Amino acid sequence: MATFRELLLGSPEELVRIFYRIPPTPDAGFIERIDIIAGWIGLSHCELVCGLGFNPVSRDLTDILAVIGFSSHRLLCARRDELFTHDAYGQLTIEDVIEIYAAADRDEAILQALRELVPRRLEQIERGIGRSPDPTYEVSYKMEVHALYESAVATPELAEARLQAPIGHYRLISGEALAIAREGILPASNLVFMDGVLAEEKVLLFDHGLVEEAHLRNRLLNPRIPEEERSALQARLGEE
Repeated sequence: MATFRELLLGSPEELVRIFYRIPPTPDAGFIERIDIIAGWIGLSHCELVCGLGFNPVSRDLTDILAVIGFSSHRLLCARRDELFTHDAYGQLTIEDVIEIYAAADRDEAILQALRELVPRRLEQIERGIGRSPDPTYEVSYKMEVHALYESAVATPELAEARLQAPIGHYRLISGEALAIAREGILPASNLVFMDGVLAEEKVLLFDHGLVEEAHLRNRLLNPRIPEEERSALQARLGEE
């Protein structure tokens, strides 16, 4: 038996100790073989692939990859990317995802891979908001967004793209603007002057002490801001 953390952070020696007793499964198909081996060590298919795939030492563990059914590390990464992008708290728990982000800066190639995958993963998760029967779905989403911005995976480019995209409803659910500002990914004052950031988000930044009254007043000097935003900022400043 093994934990996801052990696969993700394990040394070559530790991973060999996990896998060396696994018997071969020559008659099993590709997916079935991964399922069988994952069950033997007490993990899900997705946890097995992502745990190994996001551990940089797996590049050199060709014998272990062959046992699982991968003829190369490149194929492991392809399966890893597919699963990480499309799993929305199904086989990968939110705790698994937080572990992945926290360990991302151990390896430059993995860090870059995650930066490419995250926009697609978040888009997939956001499709399930309001539709998932899981009552913890939105809580997990919020936890993931905050873990993302606390990690090396987050970049100013990612934050700016997310803030300019028409996804303000999702950003409000997760408190994404607050996470971006608190972690210093972008200066909090910059968010006040972005047209894509909702008035509600700007008020939250003010309420949490991340921007000053002067920033809101300067924003109000722009004659082209939407009337809804103008009203919200004026109300917050007591200027109704």
